[in-house]
Amino acid sequence: MRPLRIFASLERGSGASRLLPRFGAHLPKRLLPLTLLAAAIGAPACSRGDAAPAPADGLLVAVGDTALSLSEVVAQIPSGLSYADSVDMFRSIVDSWLENILLDEFARRNLPDPEAIDRMVETYRRRLIVSCYLAQVRESSRGKVNPDSVNAYYLRHRASMTLERPVVRGLYVKMAESSPALPRARELVKNASSASVDALDRDVAPQAVQYDYFGDRWTDWQSVAEQIPYRFYDPDAFVESSPYFETSYNGFVHMLHIYDYRKTGDAMPFDFAAVEIERILDRRNIAASERSLLNSLLRAAIDDGRLRTYDYDPVAGRMVAQHAH
Repeated sequence: MRPLRIFASLERGSGASRLLPRFGAHLPKRLLPLTLLAAAIGAPACSRGDAAPAPADGLLVAVGDTALSLSEVVAQIPSGLSYADSVDMFRSIVDSWLENILLDEFARRNLPDPEAIDRMVETYRRRLIVSCYLAQVRESSRGKVNPDSVNAYYLRHRASMTLERPVVRGLYVKMAESSPALPRARELVKNASSASVDALDRDVAPQAVQYDYFGDRWTDWQSVAEQIPYRFYDPDAFVESSPYFETSYNGFVHMLHIYDYRKTGDAMPFDFAAVEIERILDRRNIAASERSLLNSLLRAAIDDGRLRTYDYDPVAGRMVAQHAH
């Protein structure tokens, strides 16, 4: 059952016109038409000739010390709705407010342990505060990886850092078959010398559908293959045997030149490994920052007596010899 039916049709009487000034005086102009909906509340009484005083300060309903105002409801109704939709939404907002308030009161009186809910809310609140603060700590610690640390990590772990799939260096061009620049582009991509790359940048790139030069960086083969409408059954064999590759599909020509490659199982090139190493070290730095913050808070709490330790040392993270408490 819906807790309250607050609406009467505007057509029942003229009370709406008398209530509108009181309700709408302090509302934004775009919301004034919606106040007619609320004003209709008094319409039945007015149609009987009774005076229908507007609620004080635009209040619609109140339960105990908690009240719902007209402006709070109207602010939730978007402009542009039809009259019927606005009426339905007005009713829904007020009814939902009443349901929440009345069910909350009822539940608090009838739950065997309402304080448990309060404890759960407080626990969630604490966790949310901590989570938001730690997000700021992580952001301030991010991106502070020393290049020397990356190099040292690579030297220590190089033997175990092998490729799970090929990586390549090269260039890729996609052009329309009808492009007058296609013959020139094909020649330059096949040659792929430094001078050819300059010419590609200058003459071909503006006319290409897609142009990607990655001759100066190791690139995951899978990200390259995904751009080309061709099934590469054996990626390792392909990168090893095909310095230049071309295929046509659906009116476009795809041209690929591979300068260099590393196959699956080969040692991971430093430039390629450095990206993942930076992620690893970044996560470590963040974890270290969080642990350092916690340890400083633990020591401060111990020093000022707020935290008492017995058989466990939270700073060292270990049990200590038992003693008389």
